[in-house]
This record gives sequence, C-alpha cells and structure tokens, in this order.
Amino acid sequence: MKIFLYVGLPKTATTFYQSNFFPFLSKNKIIYNPNNIMLKLQYFLDLKNIDYAEPEKIKDFKNELINLEKTKPSYNLLIVNEHLGYVGINPQPKIGSKLTKKLFDKAEIIISLRYQTDWLLSFYRHYMDNGGSENIEKFLNFKRGTFLSGSGVDRYDNLNNLLRRIDIHLLDWSLYVQSFYKHYGKENVYVLFFEDFKKDKYSYTKELYQIIQAKGSMPNLNYSNIKNRGRSAFTCLLIEN
Repeated sequence: MKIFLYVGLPKTATTFYQSNFFPFLSKNKIIYNPNNIMLKLQYFLDLKNIDYAEPEKIKDFKNELINLEKTKPSYNLLIVNEHLGYVGINPQPKIGSKLTKKLFDKAEIIISLRYQTDWLLSFYRHYMDNGGSENIEKFLNFKRGTFLSGSGVDRYDNLNNLLRRIDIHLLDWSLYVQSFYKHYGKENVYVLFFEDFKKDKYSYTKELYQIIQAKGSMPNLNYSNIKNRGRSAFTCLLIEN
C-alpha cells in the first residue's frame, strides 16, 4: 500500500476535490481519509509540535496504518489535510513536515500552491465569511508601513468578533516545498499550481489522478459545481470595522 499525503495549501480547490472527487475513488482502489486514522491524526495536529507527542500515541497511530495495509494491501491510502504544513493559521512547513515524517515515514507528498497575493485575498475573504470583520490591514498585521509577524492564533474580542493576524513573512512557498523535499526526497514530492487548475480543470484532475495511482477510469466531474461563494471585495469593505 502506498501512502499519498495531500498537504495543501488551503484555498487551492481542495474543498472542491474533497466534495466531488476524493470520496468517490474507492472503486479505483483508493482509501480516502479513513475515520479512525483521521481521528488519531487530529491529536497530533492539535499539539502543533510532534516533539510534545506521547510515544504511545505515535506507536498506536503507526499500528493503525499497519493494520490498514494488512486488510487492504492492494489499495493506496490518500490522506488530505491542509494543516499538515501549518501551526495555527500560519504556514509552518518546517514543523509540519517534521510532524508528517514522524507519522508517515514513507509517503509521497502532494502540495498545491497559489500566487501569494491571490491566496491572501482568498484567505481574507474566507476569514470574513467565518465571522471576521476587521479590515485587511489588521488581518495582514500591517502597521506604520510595516508587516509585523502574526501569532497565527485566532482570538475573539469581548463581542465575540473573530480576530486574525496572518504572518506574511511565512508565505515562502519555496521553503514549503524544500521542507518536504528534506524529509521525503524531491522524487516523492509533487507540486501543483492552482493557476493550472483554473486554466484546464480536466488536465489538472487527470494529473492528480495519475499521481495517486488510482486504478481504472477516472470518474467524471461536473466542474460547474465550482462556485465562488466568498464575499466580494466590495462586500468585505462594507462590513469592515
């Protein structure tokens, strides 16, 4: 059984594939995000750092993978979680890739990237859709002409408004890729780009399908299901504090 880890980034069509593609690949010999493994994985993601993990928890997690391989040896395992390269809301690939390697010693990595400016705008709209109301300068931690480092932790004020500070200094996609290269080797890391998805959705999907080595014919997708439900820039402006 081969293991494929789709580690994000968020806001790169991951939700579309999680809703319309990945769950329907069982007949193509793909096991997608099995519940028992995902529940155990969440413990490590909540810790933020694998160094704090209990050794028995790591052993238990690896035994779960071994048991799955014994029951379905002809299948490939696909784990999709955008937080494997994160700490809080900030990309922290050095920490994330270390955690990933500790849990999945042998795996192939899929990274989907997006032009940083577009990614930030999409992430800001997502913040506004989920209870945010502050202007984009505060979201980017921009003060007196300088981008400050953000904590990467969501907070709420006394009116229960969501406060979020992103650290743009961590949006180094080269570091993101290199961190996973370090632990898994360049030959086991696949880098995709959201811009290619927008240009030719079918070809992008076909490449993804081939990467995870699914069997048989690729399921047909209705790309008209893709809808941008995020707020417009004008709407965000209207509700900013």
